[in-house]
Amino acid sequence: MEFDYTKRITIDERYTKRKSDHQPGWSDDYETKLDRIQEVLAEFLVPKGSKFLELGCGAGNIALSMAKLGFESYGIDLSPAAISWAEERKKEFGLSASFCLGNVVELNEYTNEFFEFVYDGDCLFMVIGTDRKACLSNIYRVLKPNGLFLAHAKLLNEQLQDKYYINPDNIFDPITQCLVQDGIPYYYLSREEEFSRELNLAGFKALSSKKFPPKHNEHPLIAGSLSVLAIKQLGR
Repeated sequence: MEFDYTKRITIDERYTKRKSDHQPGWSDDYETKLDRIQEVLAEFLVPKGSKFLELGCGAGNIALSMAKLGFESYGIDLSPAAISWAEERKKEFGLSASFCLGNVVELNEYTNEFFEFVYDGDCLFMVIGTDRKACLSNIYRVLKPNGLFLAHAKLLNEQLQDKYYINPDNIFDPITQCLVQDGIPYYYLSREEEFSRELNLAGFKALSSKKFPPKHNEHPLIAGSLSVLAIKQLGR
């Protein structure tokens, strides 16, 4: 693994604060995410009882919603605070789901060809450098043949290509295409074609995509986001 993501202790701090403030999880846009999943389920039949994995599950919102829909639901996150919160919510709602503390780059907790559907819970753009190739390779590994992968990218505003200072400790590095806070890269900004090519090289075939405009509070470097539904190709 190229970067030690556990050094970003602010992840745990954010979850702890969001929970104490009675917020739903890492973010507030779970309805939008569930709407996108429902679009996928309406177009591609994924039988109830299929195994579903949420990468970067946080408080378990998506994984638990999928469990409620009848899926065998799993979630993985590197934050102990997040997993603890997800377990609490599971008991609160009386739902069945399996949450584990782990790294989405490695996915050591899961065997080959285990899942029918893997969902990127807005964590792939936080995977940096060569870890991205390893992460996609392991997502491919744990998916069953013809399994679905719903991936997300933060898109680079290509009009701003020079080094950009958000503040003295938070910059955009045009060489790595990363936002960097206190020397630690935390967001990888993709070009749209580049992201599709990255998925293809990992053995996935894009089936459909949907672009979302930037949020009102996002960095000016971010030109919105891209949601790509891909299928695991055979004979890679």
